[in-house]
Formats: sequence, structure tokens, C-alpha cells
Amino acid sequence: MIILSIGLLALTSLQLGSLKATNEARVSTSITLLTQEMADRIRVNRAGWPAYDNTSLSPPTTAGTDCATDAAVCNPTALVAFDTKEWIDALEESVGFLVRGSINRITTVTPNEFVIRVQWDANRTGSLPAATACPASNATVSLDPAGCYRLRFTP
Repeated sequence: MIILSIGLLALTSLQLGSLKATNEARVSTSITLLTQEMADRIRVNRAGWPAYDNTSLSPPTTAGTDCATDAAVCNPTALVAFDTKEWIDALEESVGFLVRGSINRITTVTPNEFVIRVQWDANRTGSLPAATACPASNATVSLDPAGCYRLRFTP
């Protein structure tokens, strides 16, 4: 009976570990897909590129013009605000806990590049890692298990 109890506890532990790994994979996949979507939004709004630079994606972000329903009055700058609001809302809905991000335009290279960073509370501590926790690298894509995703791309 004792051996059976220990075996069931071990199985429970394995199941919990499996659930945690599945959730981490879901969050990483969602963040990756949504960051790629934001990169596509930037590519489409070429006239708005300067407005994307140094954009903070921390809530609350106000959308201003609803470019989805009012395209006639949607200019490139309004589209930047709309895109970032839509994107951060999708991240929060998909991830389900604390998330923040930033977009930076690198003008020292030709053609210009953008870096999108997303940080989330991967350890579920109730607080985000320090803004400097995203490792700096020249890699096109990096995913840190501590809660940092970085995408560098040329539009």
C-alpha cells in the first residue's frame, strides 16, 4: 500500500510538471506569433515607421481612431496607436498575466531594422523582470525562459 501511494504521488508530480511545460509552451508560442503579427503590421505601415520607434507597449494604451471601422480617417500615426493597442490587448488576452514590450527602430544600419521585445511574468511572481533583463544580442530571434522574447527584423 505504501509503495502504491508513493507511485501515485510520483505520477501526480509528473502530471503537474507536464501541465506546467504545456502552459509555458503555449505562452511562448502565443508571444512568438503575436510578435510576428506586430512585425507584419509595421511592414504594412511604412509611412508610420518613425512613430513606432521607442514605442512602449505597457498598458494602458489608448487606440484613438478605430482603424478597423473608420479607415477613411486613419492616418499612419493613428494606425500606429491602433496597432499597438490591438497588439497589447491580444498579448494580455493570450498570455493571461503581466506582459510589457517595446519597439525600437535601428537607423544606424541600412536598411533600417526594428527590434520588438516582449517580457512576461514567466515565474508567476506577480511582477515583471527588470526592463534590462532582456539579453542584448544581434540574434534575429531570441527566447529567454525567464520571460523575454526578442525579434529583430528588416521590414
